[in-house]
Amino acid sequence: MQGHGMVIYRNWCDLLREENQRNAERIECTFPHAFIHYENKYRTKQFFELCINIIPGINKELMTLAVNQYNDIVTSATEIATIAHLQDSFPKEELKEKRNHIIELLCRSREQDELALSYIQKAAANIQK
Repeated sequence: MQGHGMVIYRNWCDLLREENQRNAERIECTFPHAFIHYENKYRTKQFFELCINIIPGINKELMTLAVNQYNDIVTSATEIATIAHLQDSFPKEELKEKRNHIIELLCRSREQDELALSYIQKAAANIQK
């Protein structure tokens, strides 16, 4: 999850920056990406919630901290999906601002994802093999 999952954030931000440089008339790289991102993070959060209840010996406190990070990521993903859905209602002058906002959300989400995964790694360290 750490390798492949983190590259996606960087690549998506690069695409948004590229759109800003050419002053694109649409935020082209948000559909369907924003909705897939939301669904992926939501399902990941649900999986980790399930792990709390079914894996004996897992550190529930650390897992809860991880789930809380994913709650925030899902909130950001919802905001990105909303921008993607409503993008045709924004004037062209606002699109660069919206892209920059999405980049900020993605950067913060990446940090939260990394933190959550570090919690999960620590939470799993005491599980009996």
